[in-house]
Amino acid sequence: PVEPASTLREVAPTIAGAILGGIACTVVSHPDDVIKTRMQTHLPGSASYAAYQSYTSTGLHILRNEGIAGLFKGWAIRCLLRVPLGLTVIILSSKAMRSQLEAR
Repeated sequence: PVEPASTLREVAPTIAGAILGGIACTVVSHPDDVIKTRMQTHLPGSASYAAYQSYTSTGLHILRNEGIAGLFKGWAIRCLLRVPLGLTVIILSSKAMRSQLEAR
């Protein structure tokens, strides 16, 4: 029989990796998503379309008017989605990958 404490010790690094990976992924990719979304939602004819015509102008507009925090609006919700997804992928794939590597 497997003791719960030993199972927790084996799973804890996987959980920590999923949490850190989800946060790191969000920190790196979220500003890009914010810029892309702003460009998609400010269509020609809208009052502020001129500020959102290109990737660069959109990013600069956000930085000037909202600061660096503007590029990270909604990051917490994104982390709440990414971490469980990453954890699921890691748990489901790690056993399969280990068995494949051990078979070699």
